[in-house]
Amino acid sequence: MDIRNWPLGKIMQLPDCCFGQRWPISISGETTAVAPVFDIAECALPEKTIIWELHGSTVAPSVDRANCILKVGDHLPANAAEFNAMEYLFGCMDLVTYGRSAVEIGTNASIHLSRLRYPVLATGQRFVGYFQTASASSLLVQVTLVVSSVPMEVPDCLVSGLARSL
Repeated sequence: MDIRNWPLGKIMQLPDCCFGQRWPISISGETTAVAPVFDIAECALPEKTIIWELHGSTVAPSVDRANCILKVGDHLPANAAEFNAMEYLFGCMDLVTYGRSAVEIGTNASIHLSRLRYPVLATGQRFVGYFQTASASSLLVQVTLVVSSVPMEVPDCLVSGLARSL
């Protein structure tokens, strides 16, 4: 059954098996000074993307922390002003940061958020990271997303009840 014209809210009610293949997309940055470092994913996100998992980890010789902000964009920003003009990947949530809307990761630790099932209208953009440490010590931050696209078709037997309710 063709579900291209279904609203995203209805599609998100489908079972996980309808969403097809998932793949990881990763970015990383090593900060060695107070200046920010940017990284952009090598491949673009599908126009309508589902984020299933997020994994973030830090490695540092000291007990330092870093700011890590995730956004979507179509180019690697040259400076913080260009990065600030991009849209947040998760609303206004930052990862590994001092801010209030944050998920914080300690030094030499990791966080794994699974079963997110978070829809993003990425319009073919890539995910971009901003990494900055508060001191001159070196800190490596890596962030990986597990994503899939939104299905266009599903077997009739899986959606017969949902299709009648449209």
